[in-house]
Formats: sequence, C-alpha cells, structure tokens
Amino acid sequence: VERLVAGGGTAGAAAPGGAPTGGPALAATSPHALGDDVSEGLRDPFVLLDFGRQVNAFPRIDVEGRAGDVVDIAYGEQLIGGRIVPMLMSTRCADRYILREGRQVHQAFEWRTFRYLQLSFRTGAAPVRVHAVDAVTWRYPAEVRGRFACSDPVTTRVWDACVRTTDLF
Repeated sequence: VERLVAGGGTAGAAAPGGAPTGGPALAATSPHALGDDVSEGLRDPFVLLDFGRQVNAFPRIDVEGRAGDVVDIAYGEQLIGGRIVPMLMSTRCADRYILREGRQVHQAFEWRTFRYLQLSFRTGAAPVRVHAVDAVTWRYPAEVRGRFACSDPVTTRVWDACVRTTDLF
C-alpha cells in the first residue's frame, strides 16, 4: 500500500488504515488548475490535482468547515476541456461529502481509478480549509522481475505502462 500525496510535500508509504511506514511517496502537482465552478448561479471554487499517472486508490481529504458545507470530489483518467467530466457513459465519477462542524478526514469507502482529482467547494459564507489531500493506493502484490529499455523513449514508456497494469487490478 502506498500513500500518494497531493500538493507536493513528502509522506511515507502507508499500511492499511493509513499508518505511515516510511517508504517513498509520489508527489502530485497542486494546484494543476484553480478556478470557479458555477452552481445554482453562484461561483464555487475548485482545485484540480494531477497525480502524474493512473492509480487505484482511496482518495482522502482532511478538511475543516461548517456543518452543511459540501465538497464534491470528481475522479478522472483524462481531462476534457481542462476539466474532469463527472459523468461518463452513464457512470458517475464523483462523490459528494457533506461536512459536519469542525475538522474532519474523509476517505472514500471504495477505491477509485483516476489520474486527476477535482475538489469543488459549495459553501456558505465561510471558507472551507483544506489541510491535506492524499490517496492510499491498493494494488496487486506482483513483483516486477524484469526490465526493458531501448533508444526509443515511446517504446520504453509503453513497456512501463504495461508493467503498471498489474497496479490497476
């Protein structure tokens, strides 16, 4: 199990339940894009995070806000028009988290497959404070026993992507 950290920074690998184990972390750029969403005629801020590659993971956010504030969490493997489309071919690619008063950590109940994670904040008068965004990966425990490299970087990247497919099941 590996802990992927959004917003740069460092973190160790995580054991089930999220306890750090001190291994290497993958950093995601944050924010990839920052802008406004429109909900019911009002502008709602959003942030789009790029984890650098497709992962199977349990997204987790550490937020602080007022009771009733909403954080919509959209997942995507690609961007369309610079945004994640929260519904593709009748499949929902988003979760809605309604905050209680104060600081809290929310982790998805089921793993998601994504490269991009978009947080949209639908709040009242007070802002929502985001303390951390990360994702705990879930992967098949296959050991990579071979390697490949050649003068064509595209072919090498294709081989790397094929090896990573075991991470996605």
